[in-house]
Amino acid sequence: MEQAWNTFFLGVQRLFMEAASPFVAISRQAGLELTHAQVWMLFFTLIFVSYAAYFLYVDFMLAQRGRRAVGTVVGIDPGDESADRPIIEFRDQAGRAVTFTSHLGVNGTTGTIGAKVDILFDPLHPKRAREVGRTGARVGYLVFLAFFIGFMIFGTVMAKHAIY
Repeated sequence: MEQAWNTFFLGVQRLFMEAASPFVAISRQAGLELTHAQVWMLFFTLIFVSYAAYFLYVDFMLAQRGRRAVGTVVGIDPGDESADRPIIEFRDQAGRAVTFTSHLGVNGTTGTIGAKVDILFDPLHPKRAREVGRTGARVGYLVFLAFFIGFMIFGTVMAKHAIY
């Protein structure tokens, strides 16, 4: 059984190394000496950096042109490995119902279906909406995201010495 597992694992390892090889070659052409492990870590780090950039972009757009509204908690998203998050519905300026899932976990107010919640939404893209207030939860979310990205960057640098 162990031999079958090792054979399978080595096959998967080869596939990942082959997939990363073009990027290793490109990095060498650019004067960077990246290993296959670093290329994969960099790939996943860039995914999280992109998510953080989009998150901050939405915050910026809401600060520029956001409109306030009152939403109603219509459900709770139980999440898989994350905290429960409120599903909030509100009406945009045209009176259309818009539903979004908050990025923040439920609290005393948003944990109750039917609860009224102040929200801020982008009139050009009403699905871009956030709960108003909850500064501590938002800061905690951003700090965690920054810590995670920092950890991924550290992992990318340290992957140069990875034995796999």
